[in-house]
Amino acid sequence: MIKSEAFKLESEMLPFACQGLPPAIGMNGPEWCSLTEPMIGNVFPDLLFGRLTTIQINAPTFTHVEASILSLVHNELDFTVADVLSRIFLPTPTADRTFRTLEKKGALERTPTGAFRVCSNLPAAQMEIVAVELKLKRWREACTQAASYLSFADRAYAVLDGNQLKVTETIVSAFRSAGVGLVLQRGSVFDVVVESTTARQMTPNRVVAAQKLARHALA
Repeated sequence: MIKSEAFKLESEMLPFACQGLPPAIGMNGPEWCSLTEPMIGNVFPDLLFGRLTTIQINAPTFTHVEASILSLVHNELDFTVADVLSRIFLPTPTADRTFRTLEKKGALERTPTGAFRVCSNLPAAQMEIVAVELKLKRWREACTQAASYLSFADRAYAVLDGNQLKVTETIVSAFRSAGVGLVLQRGSVFDVVVESTTARQMTPNRVVAAQKLARHALA
């Protein structure tokens, strides 16, 4: 094995991570797509991966209000405009207009009772999302940043330069407590030290992340 050298810049890690990281963390197969530094809310994960499903994906663009409504009611089998207005503040005309728009975009469908439900092929509900933060050796910052990605990703990992970071029990404990995976990168080789927990929060940012991945996959 050729001995790798320490990276000088985080940007040098990225090309290797795009290719070598997915199989290291169990993302095998052609159904995965990726984005580099997409804006999700007010954060920019270095890498965002999405696993597509066999369900045909529509990829409309949602406003923040639309994404908020979808995240709020995604588990409801039957809901009305009034149900939504009891949980968030919106003028009734705005809510009515937003529901009609979501129906046209294929995100909501009518139930037999005349109420609404979220369509089963909504990317945010069907897609597995993995977010990644790259750092040379600032593990605390990497852990905190990656943990924030769990608001829209099923799994989150911090990748650090294995030639610059010596892993200690303190570091391992911090990542485990945060539910964030820790991966050491040495050149093009990746070593998983801590696995990420798997959880899913249906949030407006998850709707945005899924739609960006789906639109990229269909481009």
